[in-house]
Amino acid sequence: MGTATSPVWQFLVQARSAPRDTSWGSVFDPNGDGEMVALVGANGANAGAGAGHIYYGSATGLGTTGTALTSTLGTGAGAAAASAGDFNGDGFADGLLGSPTGTSGWVGIYRGGASGLATAWNA
Repeated sequence: MGTATSPVWQFLVQARSAPRDTSWGSVFDPNGDGEMVALVGANGANAGAGAGHIYYGSATGLGTTGTALTSTLGTGAGAAAASAGDFNGDGFADGLLGSPTGTSGWVGIYRGGASGLATAWNA
């Protein structure tokens, strides 16, 4: 409760019947290279319009330069960012970026693929 922020932890849950982990609780790997990827939302960026970035991992850790995600989700985009698992069933993890705009808000789905997470969202 309150306004203090705290770190969010995610635990790896091994899938017993899948060749790799693509469900909630797994390592986010939208390009399928076996390296962890971080999806970051920043709802206060861009004068309140919000933003999302993705940081790709390698054997030496996460990259330090993020790739910007496009968003027309409205004010506060990036208020929530999460793995969507393999939402469209193509074998690659997908990402979600949320915005509390209006009375109900919006969620953009960013599809994973062999070249990484798409930078444009799908409704």
